[in-house]
Amino acid sequence: MINWVMGILKNYKMVILCCDNWYPKGEVLETVKKYNNLELIDNVRVDTVLNDLPPEPTGKRGRPRKKGNRLVIYNQEHFNFSKIGKYFV
Repeated sequence: MINWVMGILKNYKMVILCCDNWYPKGEVLETVKKYNNLELIDNVRVDTVLNDLPPEPTGKRGRPRKKGNRLVIYNQEHFNFSKIGKYFV
């Protein structure tokens, strides 16, 4: 399946594959290594949170923010994806 999707996404600068703790073993890892524009994030849990980059420091007093705004995977403004069968691409 990775080879099929990467055939479609070959012109993308970077593609990120997220998976749980079983997939980074063996065949999947070897397949990911074949593509220069494919990165693997493994051991993703159901309660994992994605955040945007932190904003530029404001110049005001106090500690600058370490994280940006929370990114919600189901929000079309944050991510542009299409559903193919059970999978989001």
